[in-house]
Amino acid sequence: IFLIILAISTLIYQSNIKNTRYYKEHPDDWFFYKFSDKVFNALFGITEPEDVALKLGIDVEEYYKNCMVVGVEANIRGIVTDYIYGFLTLFFFIIIAIFVNPLFFMFGLSSTYIFIKRKRITVKSKAESMREQIKGEFPRFLGLLSTELEVGLPIDTAIYLLSHKYDSLISKEFLTSFNDMRLGAVGWQGALYQISTKYSIDDFSDFVMDVTTAFSKGTSISEAVKERTREVKTRRLYDVKEKAAKTESIILIPIAICQFIPMVAFILLPTIQSVVNI
Repeated sequence: IFLIILAISTLIYQSNIKNTRYYKEHPDDWFFYKFSDKVFNALFGITEPEDVALKLGIDVEEYYKNCMVVGVEANIRGIVTDYIYGFLTLFFFIIIAIFVNPLFFMFGLSSTYIFIKRKRITVKSKAESMREQIKGEFPRFLGLLSTELEVGLPIDTAIYLLSHKYDSLISKEFLTSFNDMRLGAVGWQGALYQISTKYSIDDFSDFVMDVTTAFSKGTSISEAVKERTREVKTRRLYDVKEKAAKTESIILIPIAICQFIPMVAFILLPTIQSVVNI
């Protein structure tokens, strides 16, 4: 009860002051500012958050990759403290379940799951959605890029101009990386590798390898892109057919069940009636 009252009071307090000028100028001037960091430091001291996360079974590498795709700052300390909050919540509900009602144990499990998984699932879901969007846009982008290269434009200029004309997530990624290139951070090959590393998509990685290999060997980049375009479209077509086949199989299962059950009932009903009459 005390913890509930404390939580409600904290939320009311934050809601009342969050739009005030003082709060904006002094966000750290209250006890719960970066409270997760305080909890982590109190429990683990100077231990690296990644080491603690690995001991808890958290896939740190996957979390970092998903955060990089989504464009949010990774907060391993927060993930670790969420584990602690989750286990404390489970312990709290176990005590209530023992003395009040066993159903509270289920509330404890669901609350623990929310504490432990919520942030990572949110980031992972958004990252997967962005990867799927890139996969869907990539064949179309490659086809347009092949057309641009046939005119005789250099690969970096063709990608840059196409990204301005083709409104998509992959275009935004190219523009961001190419802006870094223009600032001198990376070359155009580095910009491609940057996106390839960020999203870890096989088709895109193969495209980057083909283009950079053709450039280093002095062969036609346009032909390399054309060949990659054909392969990507062919693979995409196979994937669509495979998904359609799986969907058809899933749809047929309930249809088969609905047909099978009445047939079995129709066959067994006379037998059941005869046994009942005996």
